[in-house]
Amino acid sequence: MFRLFRNQLKAMTKLKVLLFFQLSVIFSLTAAICLQISGDTSAAFHDTETLNMSLQTCKDFQHTDKNCHYDKRWDQSDLHLSDQTNTKGTVCSPVTLFAKFENTGEKLKKSKWKWELHKLENASKPLKDGNVIEKGFISKQIGDSLYKIETKKKMKPGIYAFKVYKPAGYPADGSTFEWSEPMTLARCDEKPTVPKKETKPAVKKAKETSQKDMQEKTNEEDGSQEAVTTKDKDTQSVEKESGEEDEKSNEDDQ
Repeated sequence: MFRLFRNQLKAMTKLKVLLFFQLSVIFSLTAAICLQISGDTSAAFHDTETLNMSLQTCKDFQHTDKNCHYDKRWDQSDLHLSDQTNTKGTVCSPVTLFAKFENTGEKLKKSKWKWELHKLENASKPLKDGNVIEKGFISKQIGDSLYKIETKKKMKPGIYAFKVYKPAGYPADGSTFEWSEPMTLARCDEKPTVPKKETKPAVKKAKETSQKDMQEKTNEEDGSQEAVTTKDKDTQSVEKESGEEDEKSNEDDQ
């Protein structure tokens, strides 16, 4: 019995010590937190260190990857639209369409810049693919850094646009092609028509003038004939009178 009582006392003592330790820890943490909130928060020390190092950057961020490497499939040529068929106003079909491109990069050697001519349903932007009329590759050089593409046949009325695809390896910024401006060709009547109201008075006037000239000419001819007839009659009457006088003279002589 005394042993049981002694064991109980020991257990109670351990519990008290443990409880006291827990309360001490809680109180210490609470005090530390309060000091951090209400106390001075400035740093107790200041330490700096200087590092010197060099960084290598790419010369052309647009045409290189993250490691500053050019794609070997691309010859670094860079073509952009500089001019095209001007269809502002009214341009009558048929017309041969063209577009010019300026190379702002390296010389075009092996890269394939493909182009297509689309007949569009409308000219609203962004342009949408239409019927492909012609296609080919940009290869005709007309200057030091100028290239030209041109249709082989004249286009009929409609809305057209060139679509140029960037070559393989070109570091496209989200787009793999470039559109030209839309070109609108109208249907025009090439045969001018003159209204009938404008031609009738002129024809009528010319006809009346011709008839008047003919009438005057006829009148002149009639007048000339009458004058000749009158002259002949006068001559005949003079001759008759002379004959009568001659006969009378002969009778007197007898």
